[in-house]
Amino acid sequence: MAQQGYEGIGFKERMKEFRTLFVFILVSATISIIVMNILAFPFALFAVKGSAAYTLMVKILILITFISYIIFRIIRRVRQSREDGIAIGSAVAASVSRKGRSVSSVVMIIIFSILLFGILYLLLKYNYIILYELSQ
Repeated sequence: MAQQGYEGIGFKERMKEFRTLFVFILVSATISIIVMNILAFPFALFAVKGSAAYTLMVKILILITFISYIIFRIIRRVRQSREDGIAIGSAVAASVSRKGRSVSSVVMIIIFSILLFGILYLLLKYNYIILYELSQ
């Protein structure tokens, strides 16, 4: 009967294979911490030292994103109705009647924003010692 997978190799051979994976994980984690500190540290420092300006900037960016999304949806609906030969008035009426899709899109944007902020929070939470040392 033929041996498959790891059945035919010994412990040392397995460790040689796992060593490559271990080194890759260690190097990629180190590189991502360094890159994150280069990219995220200035924003974190700005958020701490100029919290009012940072909060205003975030509010403006969220507002711009929301307005851009609405404008994009309107332009897309008008283009699509022109291609289909539908009058713009009836296309707008059909669009307004589909409020559920728009509301669900907004909810999804909020969920993804919360998820993104949560991930960023966890990354910065577990890296606070390095950020603290860099700021001293």
